[in-house]
Amino acid sequence: MKNIIFGAFAAVVVLKAAFHRLFKRPDDGVTKAVSKNGDFSIYCLAQPTGLIRASMDIVFLHGLQVRDSGASLAWWSTWLSSDRSVCWPQAWLASRFKAARIFSVNYPARAVLKPERGQDHWDTTAIQLLNQLTSAEVAIGAGDRKVVLVGHSMGGLVLKQILYEAHHRASTGSSSDTKSLQLLKNLRGIAFYGTPHMGSFLADWTKSLMVDNGIVRTFFGVPNKAYMQRLEVFDKSTKLLQERFIGVLSSEQYGEQRIRTVCMAEMLPMQWGPVTKIVVEQAAATLDDKTYNRNEYIHANHVEVCKPSSQAGDSRFTVLVEHISEVTGERAEEVVPTNHRQEQLHVSELQ
Repeated sequence: MKNIIFGAFAAVVVLKAAFHRLFKRPDDGVTKAVSKNGDFSIYCLAQPTGLIRASMDIVFLHGLQVRDSGASLAWWSTWLSSDRSVCWPQAWLASRFKAARIFSVNYPARAVLKPERGQDHWDTTAIQLLNQLTSAEVAIGAGDRKVVLVGHSMGGLVLKQILYEAHHRASTGSSSDTKSLQLLKNLRGIAFYGTPHMGSFLADWTKSLMVDNGIVRTFFGVPNKAYMQRLEVFDKSTKLLQERFIGVLSSEQYGEQRIRTVCMAEMLPMQWGPVTKIVVEQAAATLDDKTYNRNEYIHANHVEVCKPSSQAGDSRFTVLVEHISEVTGERAEEVVPTNHRQEQLHVSELQ
């Protein structure tokens, strides 16, 4: 029975892979990697033009990738609009906050790996990303630029690990950590899209199939154990990460202004062949802190929870805009287009 289910799952993934090739792809002339180290890259999606001075940095982190062929473009494909016509942080968010530098991170986040590649390591991933984010080429939070971090799914967990690593460096007072300290002092807000703060039952179910299933090993590879474990319900390391994250948020050494968060939880299930499941249950995707956190429930599945259909009236976009404006104190520009088609035409003119 397991082989039949996963065979159907594999077929769906292959078909989706073919369909995804039709999606809008990044324009190399517009979007370039400003920092690259092997599989780790940071792309600048937008930055202020003319005489406008950069006053904030917004950073996007994608989640776990099922398709090996699409993993290298996860920094882009994760943040496409619902019709896959535009990269909305680049096309829409940049037009709302013209003084913002907007970045998207790419890192190795495959659910399964080729046997010869070797396993990814959670801590190493976070440390490498922190190094690049605070490097001279990127310099997130340098000077007085306010910082907002955005993560989808596992990207939210990686984001929390990055902050813990920065906190650890800043607390030990090592020479490299004036940059980490500056990032934390300027961090104002965090937005989570479908992040499994307490794990996902689907991760447990998938693990049971992947352990002893020859189909997966033959056509996909071996499970990325370090990442899959972090997504399991009641995983001790994930619980510890959450406790450390709360400690970073409540630390007084980064200033009196408390970091605010918003969690967007999916309400619809995903379907893989005969299997229909909500990937991250609402209880796992939300936080209990009612003073500094806001929970929103999105009428979308796990993939679509971060893919708004338009700038106006879609909470997947408007909630983030409101959050950024609230935590940074910067007013968002008004929406110029009146419908989605006009938005697309406007974006093409900008590009």
